[in-house]
Amino acid sequence: MRKLTITVFLIMSVALAGFAAAEKESVLTAEAKNRPWFGIELENSLERKVEEIPNGALIKDVVPGSNAEKMELKKGDIVKQVDGKDVISVKDFINKVSQKKPGEEVTLKVFRNKENLEIKYVLENFHERANDALDKLGFDITTFDRDKLVGVIVTKVVKGSYADYKGLAVNDLILALDHSDFDDLLEFEMILSNIDLTKSVDMVVIRSVDNKQTIIPLKIGPEVEEKAEENAEEKTSSIKPNHGQPEPSH
Repeated sequence: MRKLTITVFLIMSVALAGFAAAEKESVLTAEAKNRPWFGIELENSLERKVEEIPNGALIKDVVPGSNAEKMELKKGDIVKQVDGKDVISVKDFINKVSQKKPGEEVTLKVFRNKENLEIKYVLENFHERANDALDKLGFDITTFDRDKLVGVIVTKVVKGSYADYKGLAVNDLILALDHSDFDDLLEFEMILSNIDLTKSVDMVVIRSVDNKQTIIPLKIGPEVEEKAEENAEEKTSSIKPNHGQPEPSH
């Protein structure tokens, strides 16, 4: 995954390929169905080069509502061991935990505020987490992969959902989600699974408008909807009824 970049070549590729090239398949990859989900974002603590900070996997963020948050893993914790085995890097952590299955409990030794703590938490299901995010946002997808352009196409928008409210449309081609683009469907699922659904999500789509391919940025989620509702209420309350009284003459 990379931070979003959109080039002229990309736009031309979409125009040449056309949306009709999408092929129906399972919404999310079979590879992810038994993959454990951690609920944490990591980086290598050894790259920080700070005195008295051990090597390991540094927790950059904890996904709200995840088991990791419920078991009180915190931003800034450094994972030093998984089930008694040393962790020296993010890759090492992923290799160890990826061998386990969703629903299994792992025991982590973490370094926090110059103390070593033991924290146990249950791994979640990566596939279910990604599916849940799609359901809550309110749309279905299929993959688009042609001429070295990878994306996902919206096949359904649920009426009354966040996606419907904000104007996501069937046949929109999603190029980026939550400020990141992706190289394959698995990476798209990784972005989906880590989305904070208590906040609004940024999305970039390409849509055909007047037979031209147009890039459209969208922001979908509760914050956008709540703000719009507040604005609507303010406009309504600012209109004062005259209760049948004649308008003043000028």
